[in-house]
Order: sequence, then C-alpha cells, then structure tokens
Amino acid sequence: MQCNIGNTDRIIRGTFGLAIIAAGVYFQSWWGAIG
Repeated sequence: MQCNIGNTDRIIRGTFGLAIIAAGVYFQSWWGAIG
C-alpha cells in the first residue's frame, strides 16, 4: 500500500465527495454529512 495517493485519485475522490455533499444539501438529507 502506498503512503501517498496520486493526483488523479485525489481529484476523483474530491469530486465524488463534493457531489455527495451537493446532493445532500439539495435533497435536505444526511448524505451531505457523509461527504
């Protein structure tokens, strides 16, 4: 297992997290807290 993650992996995870937060805010649910 590598200690550091690649730049692309970080971008993908960040985008996915922001999408979950945005969906949680839009639908007024707890999914925003998970992101």
